[in-house]
Amino acid sequence: MLRKVQFLSLGIAAHFAVACACQEDPASAAVGARTSLELVDDDPSNRGSVAAFRFTSSEGKEVTESDLRGKVWIADFFFTTCSGPCPTITSQMRLLQDELVGSAVQLVSISVDPQTDTTEVLRDYAARVGADTARWWFLTGEEAATYDLIRKSFSLPVERQNDALIGFQVTHATRLVVVDGVGNVRGYYPGETPEGRAMARTRAQWLARNPGR
Repeated sequence: MLRKVQFLSLGIAAHFAVACACQEDPASAAVGARTSLELVDDDPSNRGSVAAFRFTSSEGKEVTESDLRGKVWIADFFFTTCSGPCPTITSQMRLLQDELVGSAVQLVSISVDPQTDTTEVLRDYAARVGADTARWWFLTGEEAATYDLIRKSFSLPVERQNDALIGFQVTHATRLVVVDGVGNVRGYYPGETPEGRAMARTRAQWLARNPGR
């Protein structure tokens, strides 16, 4: 029995490590060691464009890239049954919702587990976290298309682990991604810390005040 308990504990620890392994994702190289808000709020560079997509929101509405045209948005990637970093990222997004009241910045959370995260599941989840779904969208779509978008447009890792325990079935990046009004990726920021949240917020607000920059 002791050996079985030890094996289960090791298995859970291993899966947790895999689920969190993507926290330091390839996009961190683009962010570099910059931690000062002054270094990110007027950075004119972009890191590629977000391709066309088609999702369904927690409200049952179809959402495409055209619905975000002209809006600055902050995206994150999560799944509702996550036992790793997702709840922390969602809490940072919830704080962004409060901090961005009166702002034109849109929040967008994209599920990496659409097999589980149906419209109904996302609706319940949004209610539990206190989301204003007019300003914070929860989106789900076809898995292959979602993963393709994350990997190619956002240059971030995502992978389903079919043999993993519930709560660790998808590994994914934990960055907050700022996208400008024409669909260009304009910054990656740590999604689990107040500092990363502050940088993403400042970057998005600057872009909203300076369209076309």
